[in-house]
Amino acid sequence: MRPPLLQSLWQRYRDLVYLGTSPVVEPLLDAATLDELQQRAQSSPRPLRAPQKVSSHMLIGEHLSRFRGRGFEFEENRSYQTGDEPRLINWRLYARTGDLYTKVFNEERRPEVYLVADLRAGMRFGTRKQLKAALVAKIIASTAFQAQRQALAVGGIIIDETINWFSPTTANATSLDFLHTLALPCPPLAFDSPQPDLNTVFSTLLDRIPQGSYILCASDFSDLDPNSSASLLHQLNQHNDVEALMIRDPSEASIEAHGTLLLDDPDSDAPIRIDTGNPELHTLFEQAASKRKTQIADIFRMAGIPLTYCNTGDEIEDCLDRLHGHR
Repeated sequence: MRPPLLQSLWQRYRDLVYLGTSPVVEPLLDAATLDELQQRAQSSPRPLRAPQKVSSHMLIGEHLSRFRGRGFEFEENRSYQTGDEPRLINWRLYARTGDLYTKVFNEERRPEVYLVADLRAGMRFGTRKQLKAALVAKIIASTAFQAQRQALAVGGIIIDETINWFSPTTANATSLDFLHTLALPCPPLAFDSPQPDLNTVFSTLLDRIPQGSYILCASDFSDLDPNSSASLLHQLNQHNDVEALMIRDPSEASIEAHGTLLLDDPDSDAPIRIDTGNPELHTLFEQAASKRKTQIADIFRMAGIPLTYCNTGDEIEDCLDRLHGHR
């Protein structure tokens, strides 16, 4: 779904208004920032979201799984079958009924963590403390370190001009290729360059991850569609624990006065003249931005996925408290 023309043009050219045209060459996360995020995660009592779905992962752990075996979570008694282990026979039930029954248990498995970081063109922008992409990188890295502290396997997806898939691993988080890639410089991308959409990412997760995974998706969700996206998210959330973090910049909620702007019109050779001091323009823009924010919230609400908001002026700790702390 395309946003209104004015809002679309503002998103396309706001980088020129605030950041200039020089490429960003500094890494999103330097070594000092990664070290600080790791130390915070190791000293913080804040856990990841408690798993709500049964797990189908292969790694033995402490969470209920869909596997039946020699676990500790009793599920049912079923009629004895040839080959069942005698030690699992329910002798008390046999004494009462005269029939042999075998006790069935669920094995406990350890869920995997999948972190989705949106670093596409619209995320490489910010008018306050940081780029939206930088805030995403900090939150995703912090969550990876927290998962490491809980001995969980961490993998994920980084979305830029392609979909970069990283398989889960329990290796030390500082050595993860996922975090190394996440920390790389993030120069501006052309808005008209080919970039994958979020529906493709959701389909990839549906195809590749085991049930019972924890998924955190951090994005501005600018290309969510009320029909197709809602359906995919609902499927993803049926058997996994999914959370969404929406990153916005204050300029995406309202236009700031910067005089008259000339914006290229993609459908015409003539530029569009925008008076950013026009109160009527401010009202129209704010209404369009509010409507889109509500639409995105409704998509996640229909899918049963909790949605947390942060903006580029927020401190990382405040965002993490909203996301992992105060549920």
